[in-house]
Amino acid sequence: MVARTLTMAEPAKKLGKPGGKARTGRHKSAIKRARQAVRRHRRNTIYMKRLRAALKAVRQAVTARDRAKAGSALKTALPLIDKTAVKGVIPKRRAARYVARLTVAVNRLAA
Repeated sequence: MVARTLTMAEPAKKLGKPGGKARTGRHKSAIKRARQAVRRHRRNTIYMKRLRAALKAVRQAVTARDRAKAGSALKTALPLIDKTAVKGVIPKRRAARYVARLTVAVNRLAA
């Protein structure tokens, strides 16, 4: 059997040894931390999928030169960007950069 390392996407129990023991640490705190990491990874993945979809919608509207669609997409994207940054999924500076660049792109359409 080829040994696999534990990835964050897979729960620790699925990657256990043949005896059924998980490959996380042996201490209770390490096992709990592994569980928490899996939970956080799932949650962060959901936030990132939503964020990417929102960013993509704004960018597509901007490339299509559709001013109304870009404005409404930006209105839905801005709270998502802020929420993702507040939750710690993305850094706050990256969120600020997204907001600035998208706003400039949408405002260029109006001009």
